[in-house]
Amino acid sequence: MASPDTANVTTGPGTLYYAPLGTTEPASRVAAWPAGWVAVGYTAEGHSFSSSLSIDDVEVAELLDPVRRVTTKRDTKVAFAMAEITLAHLKLLMNGGTTTPDSQVVTDAATTSASPTLTSASAGFTADDVGKTVTGAGIPAATTILAVTNATTATMSANATATAAGVSVTIVGRHGSRFSPPQVGAEVRAMLGWDAEDGLERVIWRRVMQSGNSEIARRKGADFAKFNAEFSLEQPGGGLSPFDWFFAEDRVAA
Repeated sequence: MASPDTANVTTGPGTLYYAPLGTTEPASRVAAWPAGWVAVGYTAEGHSFSSSLSIDDVEVAELLDPVRRVTTKRDTKVAFAMAEITLAHLKLLMNGGTTTPDSQVVTDAATTSASPTLTSASAGFTADDVGKTVTGAGIPAATTILAVTNATTATMSANATATAAGVSVTIVGRHGSRFSPPQVGAEVRAMLGWDAEDGLERVIWRRVMQSGNSEIARRKGADFAKFNAEFSLEQPGGGLSPFDWFFAEDRVAA
């Protein structure tokens, strides 16, 4: 497709993805994103890409024009504001961190040997408890809550190994989780990707670090909170380029 052509004029934010450093990349522009890549979701205004060079002039006293220009740095960045306030997005914004489940201990639980039934007068079981891990005396490791019968009775994924009453049981992550940022110098790098809305472009940024000002404003009205992020690219290992930009065949022609 030769230029000029109105089909080459693009609009729309497309879809952003992120993944842990070292995650397998899609094999082509049209291949599915492999396991480990997660869609960023809604953003405030899509994303912006920038790349700038720092150049020093080589000058001699006898000439007014530089005799050479020497590149000393390339600074490439990807910026976007995440509109969904989630723990996963906060970890991406802060370059890692520690997540600790905010669990609840129930002290009046009762179990019956060889039965998956768990009871507690004070537990207040709800549908949100399904899938959560439970630990305690007589409960096998990695046991989760399969179903909730009512506020006082739940069904576990494994049978209890003992009959007991008035025991302490921990419901892991029942009230969500709390986040602690990484220590300075222990930041974790990530990967970013993007698919154009029309499916004709794809970009993979192989090694990024969030380097922008992490200001999060909470205001009245329709001005919603955002995780404003600006990711700076670093040189990846293995002789790879910092990013690859894929174009569909009809965008390749001059």
